[in-house]
Amino acid sequence: MSQVLFYFRNALLVFALFLSGCASLILDNDLDNPPPPDFPKLTVVEHYVTQKEINDRCNNDGKYALIHACTEVDFERMVADIWFDKDSPPPKSLIKHELEHSRGHDHFGDSVIRDAWENFKRSKRGDLPDGRSP
Repeated sequence: MSQVLFYFRNALLVFALFLSGCASLILDNDLDNPPPPDFPKLTVVEHYVTQKEINDRCNNDGKYALIHACTEVDFERMVADIWFDKDSPPPKSLIKHELEHSRGHDHFGDSVIRDAWENFKRSKRGDLPDGRSP
């Protein structure tokens, strides 16, 4: 495997690992962005961990004081991992909110999940800078 392909594949995997669906607020109209029409059905895996683990995993940019939950989408595995606080059962609205991320919905004004899906599809089609397929 060439170095370009190796770098691209690893960068894509790291991006998928840290792709967080949501942060600290739940707004009823926060998920107005529809999913891409070809968004895949992902297997949802719920994890119940400590608040510290949620903050460490979900607060990638450090701008939130408290994270209630997040969704990480991994298109290589076709899995959406949802992280909740094990010591504080999530309300139904939070579960619903995170499940919507696993179905491809982005926050209003955001396109993180849509962009990740498009980038993943491009990587599988072989749309690499040198025209080669992975």
